[in-house]
Amino acid sequence: MTELAWPDGTERRPYSLEEAYAWCNAVVADHPEHYPVASKRMAEPLRRHASAVYAFSRVANAFADHPDYAGRRPVCLDTWQELLERTYHGRAEHPAFVALEAAVRQFNIPITPFQDLLAGFRMDLHKHRYTTWGELLNYCSLSGVPVGRLLLWLGGEQRTELQALADPLAIGLRLTDILLDVGADARAGRFYVPEEDLLLFEVTTEDLAAGVRSEGLEELVTFQVARARMWFRRARPLLRKLGPGLSDEVGEIWRSGMQTLQRLESGEADVLAVRDAV
Repeated sequence: MTELAWPDGTERRPYSLEEAYAWCNAVVADHPEHYPVASKRMAEPLRRHASAVYAFSRVANAFADHPDYAGRRPVCLDTWQELLERTYHGRAEHPAFVALEAAVRQFNIPITPFQDLLAGFRMDLHKHRYTTWGELLNYCSLSGVPVGRLLLWLGGEQRTELQALADPLAIGLRLTDILLDVGADARAGRFYVPEEDLLLFEVTTEDLAAGVRSEGLEELVTFQVARARMWFRRARPLLRKLGPGLSDEVGEIWRSGMQTLQRLESGEADVLAVRDAV
């Protein structure tokens, strides 16, 4: 078997399952989100499996936009894809995949959601503007929806109708992430807010990159918050249909997302804020 260089710089050596979980937990700790990710209050073994999925996604996301990977992003994502495929053939190597393999085997998770996530990250390499809401929704379907479905799989929930109810929650979370990073993304030349909305509220991409505040920007944020909140509300019935434990975890994620939207709407969370690269 051809030896692959690990693109994130992790020390190449054999990892036990416990070492792999510790590695994933460190990734979670180093990259706090506005919603709970494998939090300490999450019951085991769900917490370990959730940290593995998050670590896979977070490292892939770094390949797509972190400055450290400039000039080699496609190669890094291709290698991550190859490591994923090897995992599904029983040849997990990197600690992220040693941990992920345990979840994949226990819950019989297909490779598709992980491939969709990587497809979303690859979009970030070449598509930096979205003309319409439909284009952005397609992006969210790749970069967000798989996460919601994976969480339900990890909780032992495979009912098709509930998997579908997780989709609007994941889309709402992805839209919230986009709002939180409007300024940071604009300064990096990425504009996820649909151009049709910028035109409607008379906000230019140059304004966003320069951090220009205006009445139009406030109205734009209010509009985007309302759109994201609608997706959270569409997901609300999911919380009543899930079993104990998983319902608590998904409910906490739902509430955290709604609270972040409230902070964005009130101005407490600044869409133009300077944020560190992650």
